Amino acid sequence: MADGIRFIGRDSGLFELIFRPGKAGVQELQLYLDDDGTAPIPTPNGSTLVPLRRTADAFGVTIKYDPQTRRLLLHDDITGTDIALTVGSRLVEVNGETV
Repeated sequence: MADGIRFIGRDSGLFELIFRPGKAGVQELQLYLDDDGTAPIPTPNGSTLVPLRRTADAFGVTIKYDPQTRRLLLHDDITGTDIALTVGSRLVEVNGETV
C-alpha cells in the first residue's frame, strides 16, 4: 500500500503506536480483520497472539523471511519503519535498534 494514503486519527491508539515510538506503558489497540478463523488468541499470561501476516497485510506492511538467520523482516513504506524478529528470541529490532 506504499502508493496509497492512510488516514489515522491523532487520538487513535495506532497513531500513538506509529508516531510516538518508545512510549513506555501499556498500549491497547483494537484491530478487526475479516473473520477467516485466525482470530487473536488470548494466552494465560495476559498476552494476545495475533496472526502476523494478516495484521501486517492489513496495514500494508511487507514481510520477508530469511530461513538462514530465522528472521522475519517487516517494512512499512509509509512510516519508513523496519522491524526484525528472530524466531525463538524475545528481542526485536526497530530501525536497527534493539528494543
